Amino acid sequence: YRMWNTGELQHWAHALGIGRPTGIDLPVEDETLLPSQHWRNQLYKEGGTERPWSAGDNIQLATGQGDLQTNPLQMAVAYAALGNGGTIVTPHLGMEVEDAAGRVVKEFDPKPRRKVRIDPGTRSVIMEGLHEAAQGARGTSTSVFGSFPIPVAGKTGTAVRDGHTDQSWYCILAPYPDPRIVTCVTIEEGGFGAQAAAPAAHTILEAYFHDQLAAESREAGETETG
Repeated sequence: YRMWNTGELQHWAHALGIGRPTGIDLPVEDETLLPSQHWRNQLYKEGGTERPWSAGDNIQLATGQGDLQTNPLQMAVAYAALGNGGTIVTPHLGMEVEDAAGRVVKEFDPKPRRKVRIDPGTRSVIMEGLHEAAQGARGTSTSVFGSFPIPVAGKTGTAVRDGHTDQSWYCILAPYPDPRIVTCVTIEEGGFGAQAAAPAAHTILEAYFHDQLAAESREAGETETG
């Protein structure tokens, strides 16, 4: 019952940054929405929707469907919190400002926005599930990451949008179980998560881990010939 209790999903989603500004160093951020019982019931009272909140809205929210509106940056922040044990990072674009002579006049190192208390045992189970989803025998993206030489933890997503075909999503942490990079990809009308977004994330991680993969490949070759 607690899993579907109204407010439980919103509490954790909100704590992880879904539906709220990330603090990135841009003039504006996309408007997003974390739907709640109060929000929908108020909208219904004002004539903005045909029905009040129902138990089905909890299920829709749990799967990332329904009225939820988020973006890859918010999802990356949420996944990063799972990966690092509860720190809500502040994403940023700039690293430093240099003058004409190349001297650093200002550095950017934004502090974390907050900490979320995530039970270590719960985090471990979630991370293991994401790892199995990415590379396990029955994982939703094993067809993409099953042979990737670095252990990863990721999950496909498929968003339904009125007037559009399915939107492909994929978020991944690497390496597993102690990640140092998070990648979130969404491709409009890309189909299921494993069809478009996961392969794009694979390409990104191949580039990020290029040197490590190349070194491991050389070592494997030397072992075989030795």
